[in-house]
Amino acid sequence: MPVVPEWSADKLRTCRDGAGMEVDPATVHQTAQWLQQQADDMSTAIEAHVKAISSFLGSDWQGIAATSHEDPWADGARRTVGSFYTDVGALHTAANTYTTTDTNQATAISQAGSSLNLPPI
Repeated sequence: MPVVPEWSADKLRTCRDGAGMEVDPATVHQTAQWLQQQADDMSTAIEAHVKAISSFLGSDWQGIAATSHEDPWADGARRTVGSFYTDVGALHTAANTYTTTDTNQATAISQAGSSLNLPPI
């Protein structure tokens, strides 16, 4: 299972102070992978719980009372897990966007050249 990435308190403080922001796309991807695993684990646990309740109750108990507690709970839990999956996608998109933007900016700077006659990087 992926380990929760550690965020630097100094980086967070820098963001709050308005001095700039630093993003490591690899850490953002790692965070998305961790969240994905958590959501997968939660989804598995929810479905196991629903199955256990259904098995316990059997098919004899039917009607509104039989589903009045399980259905709202299970639906809400599934929606919550679904929101985690949405967050996973958003984190990957953000990391990819940072990488693309950095690459494009570096290319533009390199193509613009320099009047300083510096050696190539």
